[in-house]
Amino acid sequence: MSDLSKRIVEIRLLFDFGRTKFAKAVESSKQIIRNVETERSDPSATLLENICIKWPHFSLWLMTGMTQEENGQISPEIERIRRDSKKGLEATG
Repeated sequence: MSDLSKRIVEIRLLFDFGRTKFAKAVESSKQIIRNVETERSDPSATLLENICIKWPHFSLWLMTGMTQEENGQISPEIERIRRDSKKGLEATG
């Protein structure tokens, strides 16, 4: 799986979306998402743009694999850590 395909899957799984729900969120189809995730096709510019519009804080990471946390550009892994930390604080506090 290409890095870009992996990153799209990672965003989808962060939100616990199936392909149908993710496709709807990014104004695409389940078949297109499946084809991109299984590398039957490359993601279109429109698909990438729609993902970046929906989740702008992941846009740099989606396109390059890099983050700039100080500028609000994070990865799903950073988002997951933040969520887990917040849950931990709520449980103890």
